[in-house]
Amino acid sequence: MNGFWIDALEYALEGGFDFILQSEVIAENGASNTSQARKPFLSENFFFNNLYSVTEIFAIFTLIELPFQAQPHTTSTNGNRFELVAGSNIMLFLKELIEKENQTMSLDITVNQKFFDPHDRFQLAEDGYTKVNKSVTRFVKGKLYGSRVSVTNTGDSHQNSLQIITEIPQGAIPMRSLDYLETRNETLDNLQTKEFMYYFYFPKSGKFTSYAASVTKDGFLLASSQKGLFEIFVHDSLEATNLNSINEIMSLGSKQDIVKFMKE
Repeated sequence: MNGFWIDALEYALEGGFDFILQSEVIAENGASNTSQARKPFLSENFFFNNLYSVTEIFAIFTLIELPFQAQPHTTSTNGNRFELVAGSNIMLFLKELIEKENQTMSLDITVNQKFFDPHDRFQLAEDGYTKVNKSVTRFVKGKLYGSRVSVTNTGDSHQNSLQIITEIPQGAIPMRSLDYLETRNETLDNLQTKEFMYYFYFPKSGKFTSYAASVTKDGFLLASSQKGLFEIFVHDSLEATNLNSINEIMSLGSKQDIVKFMKE
């Protein structure tokens, strides 16, 4: 018996559930009177049930006292304080980020992170024909960028319950997603690599910081693409002398830069 049904049993023994109270009152008095005040039955343990079973889902919906249509809730903020007044029964789930000491665990996990231009991802290697990934180290405001994070299990054993943590840089706006910070729960077989990508842009220029992509397990740090915070400089534009390809000229350069490049 899981936590949800234990909660339901305890609630019933305390005199909860209208249909139980109503059957008892009718049996004793021949009339229905369930107007006595009681707290609603709400259990956060509902997700321990088999949510793939239609029968069990209907049983949960029958017992748990959430409205089919919620009444309007009111919220207010005062500095760092957030207040919510529920208009109807509600279950609120919170996720808190807590800064921890750098507790590490030695497992054979490696992380690699590169920033790229989605419209100019590749370049030719020194041999002149092999295509390789092109990394972005200089950023311009108002332009779309991506980050590619690859995680590899270089060991001989299967690793599960890994948390892949990625975050867009400070000052950036997420694209193709609403997540500024994302945690993915993953499993890696031995010698397996998984790749993750996210996108963002900078609405203004300046000096910003970003946390490196990292992998944790049970609260322990396994690996990160680099140590701690690193700095990112975002420019209003790039000088034409720093633009090395036609793609860079077309996407980052001014009209004068394009004309100059074509003349040369």
